[in-house]
Amino acid sequence: RRAAAATMVREEFEDIFKEELPIREGPEVDTTKTPATIRFKDSYDGETPFRKGIKMAPRELQQCREQLLELLHKGYIGPSASPFG
Repeated sequence: RRAAAATMVREEFEDIFKEELPIREGPEVDTTKTPATIRFKDSYDGETPFRKGIKMAPRELQQCREQLLELLHKGYIGPSASPFG
């Protein structure tokens, strides 16, 4: 019943729901310029900020990993360069 409703919505709005994301060219980057410098507050002591991880059900976690790998493979996202994860 729910799948049938989802199919009806997808068919009605097929111009909105795409199977593939459109490939877009990114902004041009001037590689001759020096990259931006990150300045930390004087109170920063170099420790990793504490934050709890997000709990997910195993099936939800697997789906999230698959989507991230797909986006990474297509070049929409890149690996994190953050020292905090």
